[in-house]
Amino acid sequence: MAARDISHEAIIALVRAQPELWDSECPRFADRVLKRSKWEEVYRYVTPNWDDMSATEQDNRDRGLFCSVHMTVFCKH
Repeated sequence: MAARDISHEAIIALVRAQPELWDSECPRFADRVLKRSKWEEVYRYVTPNWDDMSATEQDNRDRGLFCSVHMTVFCKH
């Protein structure tokens, strides 16, 4: 699974640009289909071969990236 050399800060900026992913006051926050689409935009940017990956590989990459962003943003000590 090749990934771009991209900083956590850049990934966070990509996510922050999509308020429906994180802002519970955003009118589209509850739209799961839209959220999935927006997350896939982030994954495609970070993982150039995203569309060539199997569903299992995508799911594993999805979880890893989500956890990485979550830990960076919410778990700083």
